[in-house]
Amino acid sequence: MHVVDLLTRTSHPEGKVLIIGGGIANFTNVAATFKGIIRALKEFKTLLIEKEVKIYVRRGGPNYQVRSLWLVLLNFLTDLFS
Repeated sequence: MHVVDLLTRTSHPEGKVLIIGGGIANFTNVAATFKGIIRALKEFKTLLIEKEVKIYVRRGGPNYQVRSLWLVLLNFLTDLFS
């Protein structure tokens, strides 16, 4: 069980919010972290849409400027809510 599972179990009349954030950490590989986040979001895509979950992302650290990572995340979120 993880946070996305808990978030999508019930509805709220005003929708829900998922904030994905983290500070700059010298030893955290942002690319690896986002791969796991994207995997969880894909798994729960239908429920996230159904429960009207808004997703906000802010992350820093090593590899945070990896262009391909941000394009993958942006593409996924665009597909999720279009």
